[in-house]
Amino acid sequence: MSKKHLDGRQNPLAADAPDDDVERWLNRVHEHFGSGWLDATGTNTVQMLWKRRDMLATSELVSLGHALERLSGHPAWLRGQVRIAKGKDTNNAGGAIFEILALGNFDVTDAAVVPAKASQPGFDGTLVFKSGGRLILSLKRYGTSNHQAEFNRRAESLRRDVAGGLKQRGADGFALIAVAESYPGPAEWADLRKALDPNKVSTGDELRMDDWYVRAVPLPDRHDAPLAASCGSLTVQVIAPFHQNEADNLRSKLFDACANLARHGVQEGALSTNMVYVHVPSSASIADCATWVRQWFEDYQAKPVSAVLLYQPAVVRSPDNRSHIHHCFFIERRDESRPLIFGDPNAIPHLSLPVGTGGREPSIEQLAFSDGRVLSLRGRYAYQRGDVYREMVQVDGKNWSATLESPAPGVHEHAVIPKHFGGSGRAIVQPRFAPSDDLVLL
Repeated sequence: MSKKHLDGRQNPLAADAPDDDVERWLNRVHEHFGSGWLDATGTNTVQMLWKRRDMLATSELVSLGHALERLSGHPAWLRGQVRIAKGKDTNNAGGAIFEILALGNFDVTDAAVVPAKASQPGFDGTLVFKSGGRLILSLKRYGTSNHQAEFNRRAESLRRDVAGGLKQRGADGFALIAVAESYPGPAEWADLRKALDPNKVSTGDELRMDDWYVRAVPLPDRHDAPLAASCGSLTVQVIAPFHQNEADNLRSKLFDACANLARHGVQEGALSTNMVYVHVPSSASIADCATWVRQWFEDYQAKPVSAVLLYQPAVVRSPDNRSHIHHCFFIERRDESRPLIFGDPNAIPHLSLPVGTGGREPSIEQLAFSDGRVLSLRGRYAYQRGDVYREMVQVDGKNWSATLESPAPGVHEHAVIPKHFGGSGRAIVQPRFAPSDDLVLL
């Protein structure tokens, strides 16, 4: 098989699946979305992923293609979902992609996956088991909250200003850490921007304010790739507690998701069970979500919902700094003694995904410092971005090289060609890293 879609892309499955499989899944995306639309200039998430060539982008596209292949027996439904996914309404587009991915995640060996008709209220698909039992699914996707998006936007604006000041001065960079006492509103951000002059801040600066603690510390050096002088290396970390309504808003959404099935009169029958399948953001606590689901079961004992499947995908890093996608699937049932699938007490829905690891345990969000200290980020927003410029070193008297890493999520290293190669500027070699460790489709 031709590798026209895989060529030039980093392959996350190089050691786990034949190239032909990866090419086929990428081709599924190409077939359904079309080359003209995929290659066009646009801000649609799928378009932007298609143009990237990094490992994470390929992982997400392969996941989408794998799901499209699984659901190929429902061409009319897929055409409708793709039409919505290509639209300008980002919420509807994200929901359509999630429905494809969610239904496509189920292994069809033991059960047939049947998407609901477009006019069907209350649920989005059904798993039909060989025993005759049916699992009726309501799919809900909750991504980054408005509060977190605003926090990230303001933190990114701060980073850009500080980076601009460094480059304008031709100064050596640093790691800037800003920790807020509480969720920062416009006034707190204004206080920080007033106190932190982008044209003056430098290594060693420390600010203790009513609402913020800020410190600029040296970036770690490496003997095999020393920091390039006067190139403006900078990493920025901004941490703040959740907005006071963050947990309440997510709890309310979970309650609404559970109530939606009953609201539309979707009843459980002799062979049918209702389950809500909910995507929650990586910043959410699965333990808290499970507690809220149990609370809903207790408060609404007569409602026809027997289970809630919590799904939380996230990019995680191992102690040796290798990254991969982890899929947390956590099911909370109303009554463990009641069969989830009638007709076969031992039947359970199986999920299989082409990329990443899976399990009941969620990922742990924490900030690891170079001195070994670890800060838990539970209940906190954390923004981290940066660019670190390292000198290429001579390895054998004539050749130059640099080992580049992404030492932390959102932080990228770049190689700087030595000055004596000539030219008025410094040539920079940029590696192929994902812009961040944030998932945009999954």
